[in-house]
Amino acid sequence: MIGKIVNVTADEKAMNGQNVDIELIDAIAFDPYTHGYYKVTQRVGETFKDGLKLKK
Repeated sequence: MIGKIVNVTADEKAMNGQNVDIELIDAIAFDPYTHGYYKVTQRVGETFKDGLKLKK
C-alpha cells in the first residue's frame, strides 16, 4: 500500500523527543481500494532486512 500523510495533530504526550511516536497515538489509515479504515499502532517489519530474506 502506498500512503500519504495528509494531516497530523499531536500534543506533547505523543512526542518522543522531537518526533511523534506512532505507538503513543491512536492513528488510523484509510485504504481507498477496500474503503476501510485500519488502526496504525506498531511497526511490524524492517523493509530492507525482510526484503533481503525474501530474495534468498
